[in-house]
Amino acid sequence: MKPLIGADDPEVPVWASYTDVAMNVLVVLLLYLFTQAVYATLTETDMVRIREEQRQMRTAVLEALGPELQKDVTVAEDGQLMRYRFADRVLFDSGDATLKGEGKEILSRMGNAFQSNVGNFSHIQVEGHTDDRPINTNAFKSNWELSSARATSVVQFLASTANLDPKLLSATGYSQYRPLLTEDSDFARARNRRIEVVVVYTLRTNSETKK
Repeated sequence: MKPLIGADDPEVPVWASYTDVAMNVLVVLLLYLFTQAVYATLTETDMVRIREEQRQMRTAVLEALGPELQKDVTVAEDGQLMRYRFADRVLFDSGDATLKGEGKEILSRMGNAFQSNVGNFSHIQVEGHTDDRPINTNAFKSNWELSSARATSVVQFLASTANLDPKLLSATGYSQYRPLLTEDSDFARARNRRIEVVVVYTLRTNSETKK
């Protein structure tokens, strides 16, 4: 019977395999450090550009909305993101995912501003958020379905009305799990029920969005 080959067998290149693994790890580490170094050299210049593009977009959106509709929108810079935030009551009735007339007017004007700035941003992600009260209706069995349906309604409206390329748009439902406020109060729940239209800027030239 032939004996089993073990680590002590001189013909088995055990240490060579360990060396290969170590070299692979080293190569990955060096590539990571190189990528980080390149990113760091680009950050300052690109972030200046992004800040200017965000400023231009914010100005265009607020001018499009006008004084009367501006009160329904909160704008917040979040690094490479610009968040346009609505309370859910502005766009939807309670427990519903059908856009209201006022919501359509706001999104139509906002969409036109987005269209005029195509090429300055990477894409637009619409986020749906609910409060922590359960929902179970014929249309929506949970807050996951409701938040996703609302985000999708906004994306479809922006694509059809503002003629934005659907490739620039995405919809995400977060249900109750990304609250603005965590306290147990009606005020907190009202703040947490919201739609956020998030304009995403990247550290690259957004030439693809101009096509």
